Amino acid sequence: MFANPKKSAAQAFARKLEAWSQKQGLGFVMPQETLVPDCLPGKRPLGLSLGGDGTLLHAAQLLSRVDIPVLGINLGSLGFLSPSTADQALHALAQVQAKRFTIERRMRLETTLSKTTHTVLNEFSVLHASTDSFTEVELYRGSEFIASYPGDGLILSTATGSTAYSLAAGGPVLTPELNVILVTPLNPHKLGLRPLVLDADRCLTVKVNGPASVVGDGHVLEAVKAGTRFEVRRSTLVTKLIRLDDVPDWFTLLEEKLHWQRRSPKKDLGT
Repeated sequence: MFANPKKSAAQAFARKLEAWSQKQGLGFVMPQETLVPDCLPGKRPLGLSLGGDGTLLHAAQLLSRVDIPVLGINLGSLGFLSPSTADQALHALAQVQAKRFTIERRMRLETTLSKTTHTVLNEFSVLHASTDSFTEVELYRGSEFIASYPGDGLILSTATGSTAYSLAAGGPVLTPELNVILVTPLNPHKLGLRPLVLDADRCLTVKVNGPASVVGDGHVLEAVKAGTRFEVRRSTLVTKLIRLDDVPDWFTLLEEKLHWQRRSPKKDLGT
């Protein structure tokens, strides 16, 4: 179970769920910040995220390394990745016990910086180093030069991440099962530059021509100098999200969480 350590409500709710788990005869573990303990033989572990999307992204990073699915309980304000609320938590767990769910495999992206490999569920962002300057990012696919992006930076996201930072920067909404890399410029100083959707099976190379920071799922990974090159590729790791059978479909979630303006079905004029 992963609970947002900065939210007292999340910690209190975790204790409540711990007591419920013990009554159900279920094991309960609160992992360390950077370590998921080995699973006991014969057990089918489940990751539980208590908080907003940031908490779920953190849990997903750790659990993807050991192939454990995660169920999100939203205690935050948006919770697009966690459709179940605190009031629905016990019902959600009962649904899991009754095997009324499916597992969605969500693609992750991967990069290596200073010999350290990082993976993300949403996006990598290359951002200008300070507010009073801009950076320039060149993007390549193999030997193919795609474009040079002068401006505030560049976002490389998964389809899952298309409803996060990329969407706020003007990127398109993609259905989460797509295995693609979405390229979204940040305030480019070229009017012709627009978002691109690329095949995730082709590796991308990023070259930074000015000081910048590389950010992964909202966390600064490294400050890089001009001339730095690194690759972004589809990771072999995936995040397994638990989708309960009775939760709304993805387009309904868009409407509820992001105020997607979906038309109501037309009524039969004869009624």
